[in-house]
Amino acid sequence: MRGAAAGRAGAQLRPDGTGQPAPDAGTIRLAYPSRHRIYWIQDNLSANWVPPIRAYASANKIELVPTPTYASYLNPVECHFAALTQFVVANADYLDWDAFGHALAQHVRYRNGDHRDLRVAAAEAKHRIAA
Repeated sequence: MRGAAAGRAGAQLRPDGTGQPAPDAGTIRLAYPSRHRIYWIQDNLSANWVPPIRAYASANKIELVPTPTYASYLNPVECHFAALTQFVVANADYLDWDAFGHALAQHVRYRNGDHRDLRVAAAEAKHRIAA
């Protein structure tokens, strides 16, 4: 069962420790033609480099690209987390996780809207080092 699960639809292990892959990589793989190689940038978390993930990546034309140790700022997605931290997490005291989840969802909805807020763009640009 473990081999079938690894090839099914995912590459990221679930945090429940079952060893079953989550569907992230499979969803991303389906978004691009299979003839194209995908470069998947990951940090050096040991759970990102286990044999089932490496096997899934090699079988599906996914190149696993590690960021150097202590250089997460080279990951292009980090600038989005910086803006999220600034506008949702910093100086906030949510009553519970549901309130935090609601604020997070509102920010993502606002961030993905039709307009482009200059404050969000500035916060992302401040942390965008790798292009």
